[in-house]
Amino acid sequence: MGTPRTLPEAAGLLRDAGARLCMTTAYNRRQLSEPMQEVCYHFELEGVIYNLTVTLNGEWPTVPSITPLFANADWHEREMMELYGISVTGHPNPRRLFLDEELDAGILNEAVPLSIMMNGACTTDLWERILKEKGARS
Repeated sequence: MGTPRTLPEAAGLLRDAGARLCMTTAYNRRQLSEPMQEVCYHFELEGVIYNLTVTLNGEWPTVPSITPLFANADWHEREMMELYGISVTGHPNPRRLFLDEELDAGILNEAVPLSIMMNGACTTDLWERILKEKGARS
């Protein structure tokens, strides 16, 4: 795990060694009840997967683009910006991929995690909250 500041150098070393970027995974998590986001970059080199995870928080709120190093990072980074509202600095083409411009960036931050929905106790609580909000709007 590292900071976004170290990402370009680490990605550059992997590129120089012949690695390829397979995909990225962006997700939200909590640390001591403080929300934060993490981005994990998955690289393959000679059949081995290397994961570089960077944490975005108050000190490091953005991640630098690695699109200049890996052209296929373009869509991955644009997807992170669009769906999770992650700020990617230095991206050469920050246009949206899928969602209408009228929708807020970071729309997946509003989603309820599947792990919460699948838990019976939480599901009851979820439906109670939905019905309460529905009643408030009527």
